[in-house]
Amino acid sequence: MLTLLLDLTRTWETPQRQALALACALRRAGRFAPLICCPADAPLARRAREADLPVLPLSGTSPRNPLSLFRLWNRQRRQRILLVHTFGGDAPLLGWFVRRMRAPGRTILLHSRFTPHALEDNFRSRVWQEADKILCGTSFIAARLRDGGLDPAVLPVIRPGLRQEEYPPRRPRGDGRFAFVTTGALTEPAGHSVLVKAMAALWQRTDLPPWEVRIVGEGPLFRDILEEARALGVESRLALLGAQREGDVLPLCDALVTPFTGPQGAPRTLAAGWLTGLPVICTTSPVHLELARPDDTVLTVAPGDPQELASAMIRLMLDRQRYDSLTLRGLSMASRVTEEHMAQRCLELYADGIARRGWVLPPAPDGAARADADPTSENDA
Repeated sequence: MLTLLLDLTRTWETPQRQALALACALRRAGRFAPLICCPADAPLARRAREADLPVLPLSGTSPRNPLSLFRLWNRQRRQRILLVHTFGGDAPLLGWFVRRMRAPGRTILLHSRFTPHALEDNFRSRVWQEADKILCGTSFIAARLRDGGLDPAVLPVIRPGLRQEEYPPRRPRGDGRFAFVTTGALTEPAGHSVLVKAMAALWQRTDLPPWEVRIVGEGPLFRDILEEARALGVESRLALLGAQREGDVLPLCDALVTPFTGPQGAPRTLAAGWLTGLPVICTTSPVHLELARPDDTVLTVAPGDPQELASAMIRLMLDRQRYDSLTLRGLSMASRVTEEHMAQRCLELYADGIARRGWVLPPAPDGAARADADPTSENDA
């Protein structure tokens, strides 16, 4: 079944990563013919070609570009049934245009909102109201779309996954220090000020092993964080590392902390910790609690409470049994936060939508998935 994966950005972020991972999974499944449709010079196009995936190059990032619309019309015009899944930029409008090109009842249209960006859209427009499903990366996103006028029944939560190969396992340093790490943009909701105040509470203890805190990321609060650390006397225990690949930094740390105070939470950070094999401390954000289990897969603290955060950090440093238990339980969650898990959830959603239409897909090939699925075929499915 021809499946158009539409993206109208020139970025390489979470939505584009999910589009590429999903295209690979569709090809492996053998019953779908994925075709990535994106600007010709986009990172997604380049990475798709490197993965030997078919690409339909679009002319720029506008959903109204005549050449892009013609290419899409020409590509799908002989398909009796079609599946369209949109990702970044103005791709939802482009997907809606593709659906309008076709006979009624012959197209399944899905949009994605994997990250809490661009939630100011008018979700009462036909572009959104006429979609079969809108995949939401978290319950926070689903709630915002519901409040924007969408039916909760069309808002399944499918969390974006991380590429497991990009997160090597933790490797002991052997230097006797305990290194905490937090990642993400240096902005107010991330809770870095809470973390620095917790460091000041740790500084009062004389029974702790040598420790330090590493902050990975960049943003407008870099200087504010540094100045607060100086004012509280913990600057010597703080390393502001700037923008770094998580997979390069996390394996050299001992525990991951996400003191995020905003309602959107930081589930991606939890996932990175679990994949690396780090015990995780996070806030009791509903977005975190729908994924993690307190005192089982994570230690939880109240948002904005530096004393409680400091107590959790001390517990990890002094209670080896708890440390090892959190590490093992976190590793057991790793398979649920990968790109493969995300793709499998999407395939299940596709299959459900196809079954509801009464459509029948060709059987999957025997053995390994068909590597040479040809999306240029003009078959009905």
